[in-house]
Amino acid sequence: MVRFAVVSLVALAAGPSWAAPVDHRVFAEYRVYAGGMEILSAGLDIDLGRTAYRIDLTAETTGMVGEMVSWKTSDRAEGVI
Repeated sequence: MVRFAVVSLVALAAGPSWAAPVDHRVFAEYRVYAGGMEILSAGLDIDLGRTAYRIDLTAETTGMVGEMVSWKTSDRAEGVI
């Protein structure tokens, strides 16, 4: 059995401009399970500004799977709106 945590974000823009009226920052943590054991841990950090954005993702294998197959990543995407 695989369980996934799902986080849904909805941003509503005010007025005719599609850009966010204020800065927003969200951090979400995820744990992925298979067979009742935790196999992956991940974090997502989203920073949305008026004119720019940054998204950081970190993930790594955990538990018994992490002992057998060690894997880790840290990724970033950023840009201008």
